[in-house]
Amino acid sequence: MKLPTAIALLRMLKSVPEAALSVEEIAARWPDRHLHTQAGLRRNIQRYMAELSADDADGADLVNKIRENGTDRYYLKLSRVANWFMTEEIALQLLATRQTLERSFGNFARKGKLGAAQIREIAEAVAQSNPETKRIRERIRIVPDGIGRLPAVSNEKVFNACIQAVSMARKLEFSYTDSKGKKGKHVVNPQGLVGKDGSIYLVATTGLSDKPHHYALHRMASAELGTRSASHRNDFDLDKYIESEHGFSHVLRGAETPVALRLRVGPGTLFHFRERRLWHDQVIRDKPGKDGWHIVTATVPNTVLLVPFLMSLQDVEALEPESVRETAAQWAKSAAALYS
Repeated sequence: MKLPTAIALLRMLKSVPEAALSVEEIAARWPDRHLHTQAGLRRNIQRYMAELSADDADGADLVNKIRENGTDRYYLKLSRVANWFMTEEIALQLLATRQTLERSFGNFARKGKLGAAQIREIAEAVAQSNPETKRIRERIRIVPDGIGRLPAVSNEKVFNACIQAVSMARKLEFSYTDSKGKKGKHVVNPQGLVGKDGSIYLVATTGLSDKPHHYALHRMASAELGTRSASHRNDFDLDKYIESEHGFSHVLRGAETPVALRLRVGPGTLFHFRERRLWHDQVIRDKPGKDGWHIVTATVPNTVLLVPFLMSLQDVEALEPESVRETAAQWAKSAAALYS
């Protein structure tokens, strides 16, 4: 049997006995059945199914056969199909990727176009087929940073409209309320979707020459697929956009140059900077001061998350630049006033 024929058959068959198909039902769904005589097509399919369901010690049988009311019916043997198409390494990567998708896209990753339930079923079958990969599957998890807040709640219809707009290259119309409570309506050209920290963002442009913006789906009250095709910028690169926005951390005051950060860090907090550097050029002074504190320097973008990050760590003092130090001092004064 030729590979395209085998793939065509496997795509027709379901993976549960309740949906098993007979030779006649397969013949009725055959793509080019008009090119064959009905009897000849049934004979060929009968031969194909016998080949695919043959009990092979090497594991080549890909189809289960059951007999109902005197008729043979066939459905996929997913564990065999999985081993035929997928390696254990690919299966583990798919399952790990799904964990990441579910962290970013919540329930939407479990169904619809991001669900791929059959792919997961196949990947699980492959991962469970080998004791080593089974142990890896059962003992590796991906968890988010932070305190584990619940994902932002997005409307399912809004999410589906965004997915359709991206996949079909169509404009998207939506109503939006920004973080300051300002309401508005937008018609945009979707350029991509990004999941971060439990929120989903639509990256889009309104014209060919304007700067892309990103919109949080949980702030969209409604969204509809537009009737016109979206304009895709040939120079747009989603990964470069994410990098330019520093992971959607939002650089303060537009295109401000990075700041040369100089910190004084206590010995009990230093491990944060040793284990996860602020940036590639981070330097920790070898010898601490007389008080046991270290000086840490790095050139970092001045984003809205910089000062909150520094203030979340105990025994960290921003020495330079003065702008970061002043902002941190204001935060500390406000916090002291609230908790006094």
